[in-house]
Parts: sequence; C-alpha cells; structure tokens
Amino acid sequence: MKKHLLSFFTALFFTALNGFSQSYEVIYTNCSVEVKSKIDQNKIDGINILSGIQSVQTIGISGLGLTQTITIEQMLSATDAIVSFNLNDDNTSITIVSSPIFTKDSFEEILDTFQAVITGYSVNFIIEEQN
Repeated sequence: MKKHLLSFFTALFFTALNGFSQSYEVIYTNCSVEVKSKIDQNKIDGINILSGIQSVQTIGISGLGLTQTITIEQMLSATDAIVSFNLNDDNTSITIVSSPIFTKDSFEEILDTFQAVITGYSVNFIIEEQN
C-alpha cells in the first residue's frame, strides 16, 4: 500500500512540475524582450522565475447581469494574485492585472459559477512597477 501511495505522489509531483513548466514556456515565448530579460535574470539570481512579472489580461465576457458583476468583483478582490481589475461599463469586458499564476482558466472557473462565457481573450506580460 505504501508503495502505491508513494508512486501516486511521485506521479502527482511530476505532473504538477510539468504543468508549471508548460505555463512558464508559454509565458516566455509570448512576452517581450524586456520580460524575457527579467525572467533570465531571475534564473541567474536563483529566485522564482516569474518574480516581478505581471500579466495584463483583457477578457471579453457575455451573459453577466448587474448582481453577478458585483459578486465577481467581490471574488476578484478577495484573490491575492490579482493586483487590480476594471470591468467596463456595459459588463462585456474586464481587464485584470495579476500575477501570472492567475490565468484564463482561473477566470473561467469563476465565470462557470454564473454560466457566463468568454468571448475574447488577450494577455500581455509586463515587468512589475516598483513603488
């Protein structure tokens, strides 16, 4: 039994590691030269690869009512990975500035609660502004 449990956790570890590396590779191939330089410097410094990097996601949405947008705003405000967000006046798009760990899939999980759909998506990676 212990052998099966150990095998399970080993497989889970490598799956999680693979998932992280795939997201890192996607970020690295889709970012600017400045962001790539920051990622490379983080590797050299031996710190978290995505430290100091933020994503700016613009997401088109459909199917949200006024009360649903209030709930979504509360959920996003309670998410530590999100720096800021802005929902447009007609509730058809939102711009989210966050840590790269908050992804399109993360937002889709929130939308699934309200049976709303994503109608468009774009992401840009930037270097976090220092205060």
